[in-house]
Amino acid sequence: MNPLAPVTSTRVMTLCYISSMKLGLGYLTIGLLICVTACSGDSVTPQATTGSSAAAGGAGGHSTSSSSAGGAYTGPTIEVELTIENGVTNLPVEEVDICVLDFGGLDCVMSDIDGKATLIVPAEKKVHITLVKESFVSALVGATTGAEGQAVTAPMIPAVIAATIASLADVELDETKGHMVLTAIGYSAPNTMVVPPMENVTFSIKPSSGVGPLYVAPNNAPDPALTKTGPRGGALIFNADPGDYILTATHDTLPCTGFMAHAGSEANTYEMRVIKGYVTYMTTICGEPTSAGAGGAGAGGAGAGGQ
Repeated sequence: MNPLAPVTSTRVMTLCYISSMKLGLGYLTIGLLICVTACSGDSVTPQATTGSSAAAGGAGGHSTSSSSAGGAYTGPTIEVELTIENGVTNLPVEEVDICVLDFGGLDCVMSDIDGKATLIVPAEKKVHITLVKESFVSALVGATTGAEGQAVTAPMIPAVIAATIASLADVELDETKGHMVLTAIGYSAPNTMVVPPMENVTFSIKPSSGVGPLYVAPNNAPDPALTKTGPRGGALIFNADPGDYILTATHDTLPCTGFMAHAGSEANTYEMRVIKGYVTYMTTICGEPTSAGAGGAGAGGAGAGGQ
């Protein structure tokens, strides 16, 4: 599908973002999946999903660096096995520039024709990883690594789709700003591999910046009238000033902890970084682990369903 082509009443444009990470507890597929669906007629066609998120932002040059004022990193490291996919077509994306920020002496890598790359990262540290390729949305992902190797599937979103998503929220993207995708998920039920989106989670950032959070409605579109996550579990913040933020994520009744995030110094808080031209992804998981819990979900645990 040509994303620049006009969308007719019978043509549907769908954008999905899914990410998987192998953590110390085992495999758990992050339900970063919100399908934003729009058509030029009067209707919006929702897509059934088992997870949540969305993508927004513009493609920016790789203005960041893996260097550190403190010199080269000499501590223990682990290998992250990356697979980069096109979030619209699910095809591999080659020649993606992948770097670890803040730790000097760690080489950037580039994905091969199969979208694969092996990145060396510090073990048991808070890390930021950037994914950059011309014509795609530059992405920033924060996570706390474990003592063992990890496997990450990281879809990238074509940059031409970003304005379509923002237009659903009546937002014009600012090239000098960055953006956030915030996702709340629950633990998988025993003997299942479904990672459900989590409703009734409220997000806020300090200092205040940008437009949002805009929570995603059941029809998959950002809805400025919503004040907490709905059945899709996601929220967006557009046009935030570059810099560091403290995000608070609070469920009405359940405890929440960071899943793909940097934990803050206080309960229910997370450290967020925004870079010009990038979209920063963050996932929190709410509830109590089950016996299957975080270790029981496999790589196929989240995906797009039927109508």
